[in-house]
Amino acid sequence: MKNLRSGLLAAAIILVSAGSAFATNIAKQDSSSSTELGFRYDPSAPVEKCISTSAECTDIVGPACTWVDPSDSSVHQLYEFINQTTCGNMLYKVQ
Repeated sequence: MKNLRSGLLAAAIILVSAGSAFATNIAKQDSSSSTELGFRYDPSAPVEKCISTSAECTDIVGPACTWVDPSDSSVHQLYEFINQTTCGNMLYKVQ
């Protein structure tokens, strides 16, 4: 009886540990796959140089996230927003 109880306790601890590790891994994957709006940098803009676009991008490395300006068909590399005059790190296409 004592051996059975010890065995069940050990099995329960192993299952709880495995479940916790699995839940932590899923949480990390979910947080790393978030998307954000991309911003294009326009050095010729009078005040606001980091300009919002409608493109969804991610910070997970892959092909560059770009946006095509409908007014002149120019392609812009997209970045993270820091403030109105500065864009941050390059963003990537959502896979």
